[in-house]
Amino acid sequence: MEEKKFCKNHPDKTAHRKCYHCKQPICPECQHHYENHIFCGKKCYYVWKSESILNRVKPYKQLVWFVLIVLLSDLIIILIMSGEYRKSIKESYAPALFRDSSIAEIPYKADELVQGNKIVFTLTIPQGRVIALVKNGQFVKTEINKYARKIEMESSLDIGQNVFKLYAFSESEKARLIDSVVVSYYSKRLEFLARPVYRINTSKKITALTFDGGSLDNGALSILDTLKKYNVKCTMFLTGGFIRHYPALVKRIIADGHEVGNHSYSHPHLTHLEINGSTKTLETVNYTMLQKQLYDADSVFNRVSGGHFAPLWRAPYGEVNGEIIRWAAQAGYKHIGWSDKCDTWDWVADTTSKIYRNNIEILARLLMVEDKYGLNGKIILMHLATERGSERPYEILGEIIRKLRRQGYRFVTISELINAK
Repeated sequence: MEEKKFCKNHPDKTAHRKCYHCKQPICPECQHHYENHIFCGKKCYYVWKSESILNRVKPYKQLVWFVLIVLLSDLIIILIMSGEYRKSIKESYAPALFRDSSIAEIPYKADELVQGNKIVFTLTIPQGRVIALVKNGQFVKTEINKYARKIEMESSLDIGQNVFKLYAFSESEKARLIDSVVVSYYSKRLEFLARPVYRINTSKKITALTFDGGSLDNGALSILDTLKKYNVKCTMFLTGGFIRHYPALVKRIIADGHEVGNHSYSHPHLTHLEINGSTKTLETVNYTMLQKQLYDADSVFNRVSGGHFAPLWRAPYGEVNGEIIRWAAQAGYKHIGWSDKCDTWDWVADTTSKIYRNNIEILARLLMVEDKYGLNGKIILMHLATERGSERPYEILGEIIRKLRRQGYRFVTISELINAK
């Protein structure tokens, strides 16, 4: 007769089963079912599970220990280096060739103040040091502290996040990061200026005549006389070179009440459009270059007129992209293009060109566009000069004005067109 067994946990209860791990008898109350086996409790199950895993990896015992040792070593290194990282987090943003321990102990102080769409840094640095200001990864400017004094460095703010870094250069031409500032900037005005205008959606029968003045003026007086005769005000985009060569003409434009916008100083190409049809910015063009083109033109205009351009500009050859438009907006100018099918092509002098139009064809094309699509809120492009030997397009300006007026159109400046929206 089989000997009666009692539960390991309840000696007063008969046991008919054994724990799969410890082999001790257990009563029905103590039975725990895990993975198709019976255990006396979770403890025995976990011990059994661990032993099973170890038995499976035993053939790879050396590899397991190696991995564990490597992970442990990495953890120790990370813990040691984290302290050094926290100490040098600013320096870590500087490229290796910019780091210089020889200036690490020299005291620097930099305070920053945001003023409108600009940030101004006021720095206290040792005499003879060079400070470089970097914005979003690009150098903005450098300053040499020739004398023991505070210096100021400023930069414009772009819409969105602006990351500024200040580096102090030593005599060895290496540098140390001395300050890092992140400024998030939003401006309704800058956002407005960064939206180019090619037409305005309106139900009003208004249109804008615009004239570009680059280097020649052989049609300007005739155009001004015609506009005055029909009491039409328009917007003219002038280059700095045009203003410098024809100051009396510019004064006449202003006296007649026309709006004057910026057309750059020297009418340069800004993109690869002429080279390969791409709108990619030319390698020689950057924010500083474009800003100088716009500011130099405005400076010449100010000397002649005593005032400033309207905050409007038109890119030479119409060559723009989003980057160039934003740069101009930061300089205070809104880009004004011309509407689809509203380039009169009066600038084409080669009679063999596919886009050459004589005077009759120019007028007929404008009237066709008006009849088929309407000219509401559209911008028409013409020029203050021509290289054509005959049939000069400005000679039909009066006819254009008369015929469009008969269709109910009123001529406005660009600013009036924008405000009408």
